[in-house]
Amino acid sequence: MKSLVLSILVLVPALHITVAETFAEWDKKLPQLPLTNVTLSAGSLTKTLNNIAQHLGIRMIAYITSDINKPFAFRSQKCSVSDVLDQVASTYGSMEWNQDKKTGVIWFVPKNGEAETWLNFPVKLKRPQPGLRMYTDIIDGLSVFTNRKIGTPRRGISFLNMFDYTVDLPAGVLTLREIINICASSDPHISFWLQPRADYSGYLVISLGGTWSTAETKGIVPIFRHFWELEIGQSSSAMLKPEAMFAALGSPNPHTRAAAEQTLCVLGSMVSYDDILKTPGPDEQRMWVANGLLNAIVKDPKLATYHFALEMMQLDDNQRRLLTLDDPALAVLTAAQIARCGKGNELLTKLLEKQILSGRLSHAKSGLFRMARESEGIRNAIKGKRPNWTDLTTAELDQCVSPDELVFSAP
Repeated sequence: MKSLVLSILVLVPALHITVAETFAEWDKKLPQLPLTNVTLSAGSLTKTLNNIAQHLGIRMIAYITSDINKPFAFRSQKCSVSDVLDQVASTYGSMEWNQDKKTGVIWFVPKNGEAETWLNFPVKLKRPQPGLRMYTDIIDGLSVFTNRKIGTPRRGISFLNMFDYTVDLPAGVLTLREIINICASSDPHISFWLQPRADYSGYLVISLGGTWSTAETKGIVPIFRHFWELEIGQSSSAMLKPEAMFAALGSPNPHTRAAAEQTLCVLGSMVSYDDILKTPGPDEQRMWVANGLLNAIVKDPKLATYHFALEMMQLDDNQRRLLTLDDPALAVLTAAQIARCGKGNELLTKLLEKQILSGRLSHAKSGLFRMARESEGIRNAIKGKRPNWTDLTTAELDQCVSPDELVFSAP
């Protein structure tokens, strides 16, 4: 098995959500989306792809053997994303772009197939792994599995807040390409840049970057407006309105809630979190909104002092209501949010004692497992009660309370 070493260079902040919804349909439609008044110029392949990601908001994965110092220029009043990508491939003739058939993620790779040596590196997952943290569990997990032949840099809180978003991986043998595709599809904002290091044979540098995260300072990129329109089904002007964000964060559809959380992370202080949470609506919907706000804010160091949503969750009337909700997923996720934020495990412990019917927690499993990996209090509550949830096997529960368990093994 060829040795593989990865290091990760942080470029700009990225987003994360707690429930591991994927956005394959968005990625599949991305090349056909319209663009207007596009002007791009750069002096090399690397700078060109970075400009496309940063200025147009087009997410991609690029494998670049070595930079190509050749000027690129593109100007059009009306075009599509694919027109821009075609021009890049034409200018840099040794490169081509394609889309992963399953996830729709856009790749730029060398035509000579050199990338395949690295991207076909295989690992095995003995069982499905819901609620993994992208960096801590997947990248670090690969590092441990290969005895540090896959290396990672020193990480800090800000790094994890940027890139430790939630990913679900299936059981079976996966290649590095497939893992990166799944990681990318779990967050439509993040680009991956892969480049073998010429000075160290066997090393591959992976840089992570966000393509929408400058909305507050540079305005909302057009592609981001399309994301709201396609995923939420409303005009992009509505995403700045508290009532529209309230409806999306409180939607009964998990995918809509996840898309709204992505949007909220990008908008940052362009919207008022208090106004969103104070929007009139049913109690259960308000609880989903509070969860969504915490998913988007609690792990952001700039906004970690926002406790309005958490305080609402802790009201006695709301906690009593959670014990009798028809939706156990909402109840368990809310109680886990309270425990994760260090506000006590009492409500979660009571919920863990209840018998929950098969399948009732299916769309909450990622969020619950993610928070269990983050919180010793949640792990202890699960370990202490060993709830007999028929959609969580004993092995999965063991995984929940053992965050250091190896994710990967040899094929």
